[in-house]
Amino acid sequence: MKKVRRMELLVGFIFLITSFLGCKKDLPSDSGDLALKSTSTTAPTEITVKTPTRTGIYTPGGTANIQVTVYPSTAIQNYTISIISGSQYGTLANNVLTAKANGVVVIKAVTADGNHWDTCAVNIANQLQTVTTTTAENANYYVAPNGSDSNPGTISAPFASLNKAWSVVSAGQLIYVRGGTYKYTSYSSKVSLTGKSGISGKPIRLWNYPGETPVFDFSGCPGSSYQILFTINGDYLYLKGLKMIGAPQGSSGMGYGFYLNNSGYCTLEQIESTKIAGEGFRLTGTTHDCLILNCDAHHNTTPLDATPYGEGDGFHLGTSVGNNNVFRGCRSWMNSDDGWDGYGTSGTTLFDNCWSFWNGYRPESTTSPVNWVTGGDGDGFKGNMSKTGGITLTYQNCIAVHNRLFGFDKNETTDPEKFMNCTAVNNQLKGFHIYTTSASVLKNNISYKNLLGYGDIPTGTNINHNTWNLSVTVSNSDFVSVDESQFALPRKADGSLPDITAFKLTSSSPLRTQGISTDNVTATSLGALY
Repeated sequence: MKKVRRMELLVGFIFLITSFLGCKKDLPSDSGDLALKSTSTTAPTEITVKTPTRTGIYTPGGTANIQVTVYPSTAIQNYTISIISGSQYGTLANNVLTAKANGVVVIKAVTADGNHWDTCAVNIANQLQTVTTTTAENANYYVAPNGSDSNPGTISAPFASLNKAWSVVSAGQLIYVRGGTYKYTSYSSKVSLTGKSGISGKPIRLWNYPGETPVFDFSGCPGSSYQILFTINGDYLYLKGLKMIGAPQGSSGMGYGFYLNNSGYCTLEQIESTKIAGEGFRLTGTTHDCLILNCDAHHNTTPLDATPYGEGDGFHLGTSVGNNNVFRGCRSWMNSDDGWDGYGTSGTTLFDNCWSFWNGYRPESTTSPVNWVTGGDGDGFKGNMSKTGGITLTYQNCIAVHNRLFGFDKNETTDPEKFMNCTAVNNQLKGFHIYTTSASVLKNNISYKNLLGYGDIPTGTNINHNTWNLSVTVSNSDFVSVDESQFALPRKADGSLPDITAFKLTSSSPLRTQGISTDNVTATSLGALY
């Protein structure tokens, strides 16, 4: 059993997040404020709201003074200040913010005439946060960079390779992988987790040692036309906390990072795959009932393909993959082709709270987005082409931002798909490329600033409460923040996605009165709303 101990952290920190909300800033000001200028023909007035420069709130119920300035001094100094979202995380009285819990509090100041206003988003972190730390179990086997495969595999005399540990492990047992870098100079020793299965309630677990990150580095291997770096084949297998990097491309072809093949009831959690000459993750064969949880795939690329950069996907679903697979809390970004590619897949898959951004560009592009170099396709989420029948792919609470082609692309399939509570922003073609059948379900989705609009959307009884169905105009002011860089922030300690404000609706957004929300929901509960 896991042993846990709980401790309360009383240390907090305030980060100031400021963003323009459609008005023009005219005068310089201190860090953390936002000055907005009215279009009135009378003397210009500016109002700013900010927190003072400080190092944080240190005690439960700690406070921070909110500073409001109306400029010039001859302007009417009356204003109101209020919390417009996040009241569960803090209270405001007499211009003093009192912290209640971790979260984002958005404060708004408005002049008496209502013509001039400013907001400040304050992220209250680690305020009376209860953290659960996990101590190491007594594992059955250990692997470490300084180990030896002639060792017994104990914590004091660990194995050197996963393959050795795999050869002796059995159902219900745990392998701990110690932190550090495992360097590979030949593909002959690549990882093969095959020929073993756990059973229900007793999976085979291959986990990082608590608090440590094992990195499997294949960058020293010679370029190859086809390599699978981590082959995973079995039932009831549970991999957690691993990172893979490298794998150069040969004269052609591609490689695969984590390759889950003909497997069932497996979990891949907190796995990162980057700089692979091919796909970061692939589910293939008859793989079914598997959970991909809190995993990242980024900067994967295939420059030497017959179609250069055209196979560098973050995640890929194979043609015959089975049913009931789930991606939850995963991210895919800066891959040279697609974030998720479901070309030809026939199994039912749920994408829940996944983010796909900046795909379709060469990962070596480091300048501003307007100068990113074109890679392969660049869909955020790409559907299938060969499936015939009912709904195959369901997307809920997913976000596609600034991908080179489409945010969500059904990829010419004639089958219906389901999109619930999803957001497509700044994609360089269309937000939702659906176009085929009225049997698709699209509810509570936001499409904004996609270069060619919201997309090709059929009509139907199950297509409603989306921004394109309503008589509303979406603008930056509907969102707490429009800062795309937030999507690449580090994950939280438990591996879950970072708490961000980017493209989250403010509590006062008119979209909310039209039934639009960016709050996470389940497809079942959202379907019951409309």
